[in-house]
Amino acid sequence: MLNDELELYETAAEEQMQNAVTHLDDALQHIRAGKANPRILDPVKVEYYGMMSPLSSCATITTPDARTIAIQPWEKKLIGEIERAIINSNIGLTPSNNGEVIRLILPPLTEERRRELCKQCKAEAENAKMSIRNARRDAIEEFKKLVKNGLSEDIQKDAEEDVQKVHDKYIAKVEALYAANEKEIMDNNLVIEKMQAASGDSSVNTEAESLIESIDKSIDNFYLNSSSNLIIKVRTTFIY
Repeated sequence: MLNDELELYETAAEEQMQNAVTHLDDALQHIRAGKANPRILDPVKVEYYGMMSPLSSCATITTPDARTIAIQPWEKKLIGEIERAIINSNIGLTPSNNGEVIRLILPPLTEERRRELCKQCKAEAENAKMSIRNARRDAIEEFKKLVKNGLSEDIQKDAEEDVQKVHDKYIAKVEALYAANEKEIMDNNLVIEKMQAASGDSSVNTEAESLIESIDKSIDNFYLNSSSNLIIKVRTTFIY
């Protein structure tokens, strides 16, 4: 009976830790890093047939290149409504349209803005770490209560070691997410800036953005089984 309770507390702790990582991943996706990402538009709600609905429920959203988000309303009459919703959402982007498609162009981030976004990412990561630590603390407190009810101290210590290992695993995931996002913020814009400086031609944007998309896809797949140090190494190699 006591062992069953112990397992429940261990499972609950890991679920809390996983939720913290999932929340962090979602939060980082919504931080505008200078690269087109449809998730930026998640806060936008549009009145559609009398209901406030997510933009994705009344339009097709795509990213034709690394700096552009294209929105194809399912009904032309929604163009004005969608543009107003985007402006009112305070996501910091100004929409334009050609009568068919609404486009949002993400400008290159300044050095100061990149650093501000990195600080924001770091704050989100620290919040996730705090949640993970709290989950470990709560589990250990419950283990101690079980000892008072007759649980073996040896089993308690083993359980504490297990929850510590789980804690370390999820802390590492937080650090990897933060490191990858920080490098994306700092490097994606620097790629374009360096190529422009080398050529003296702003038209290299398309080529640079294509390279960014290619390396990002590789890293997205690579990240699943890699540590933050390896992610940083790959991105640094690309930049230099």
